Amino acid sequence: MKKVIYFLLTAIVFISWLSCASLETPLTEVPKVQRIIEVNKPKDELYKLSNEWMAKTFKSSKAVIQYQDKEEGVIVGKGFTSVKYLGYVDTYFTMTIEVKDEKLRVTLEDIYLHQIIQSIEVESPLDLQQQWDKAKPELEEIIDRLEAYVKEEAEEW
Repeated sequence: MKKVIYFLLTAIVFISWLSCASLETPLTEVPKVQRIIEVNKPKDELYKLSNEWMAKTFKSSKAVIQYQDKEEGVIVGKGFTSVKYLGYVDTYFTMTIEVKDEKLRVTLEDIYLHQIIQSIEVESPLDLQQQWDKAKPELEEIIDRLEAYVKEEAEEW
């Protein structure tokens, strides 16, 4: 009888351990999004195109661009996008574009997700993973648009 009880307790502990191991760790902070884009253009041209893109994409380059250094090839700005998810998730981020000859590195970090459901503000860590799953493709799309812009050939006129 002792062997049966010992076996059952061991089995229960083992099964509990397996079920806990399979649970996904909840997201407690939003990770950064980063990509390196290779373009066959010199540093100065990539810097100029990146600056233009920031101004056109976020409408007010003076309000969005926080820091820029042409010599270092760095542009840092604040960005915003709104993602539809049970209402809307306002997504704020810091965008850093670092430029070298023939490539640039884009980093979106300090990402803040703020959900609004029919005029009720919601900031719940319980569904942060679902909010992130909706926001990440939108942030990737922002980088895709920058990549398309800097790879576009200049129009001769």
